[in-house]
Amino acid sequence: MEKLLKLFPFMPAPKETGKFVWAIIWYFVILPTINVAISTICGFTVILLPVALILAPVLSIYSLAGLVFAIMSYAGYDFSGGKKAE
Repeated sequence: MEKLLKLFPFMPAPKETGKFVWAIIWYFVILPTINVAISTICGFTVILLPVALILAPVLSIYSLAGLVFAIMSYAGYDFSGGKKAE
């Protein structure tokens, strides 16, 4: 699980509000905006249309997973053992 979490750059420590707010902005606002921009640009061309059809769901899942992991990390979930950190 720790190797998977290395793919998500903004994982806040428990009760670290500033990094949590930045993670929410990154995974809820910035990544979906990037996803729409890239998909729109790729969708205008016939050659890159399959790339847009593959890239849009992948970026959406990445954004949703990052949002969930950031919330769980902020709440104090211990990803190494599966028990709640005190």
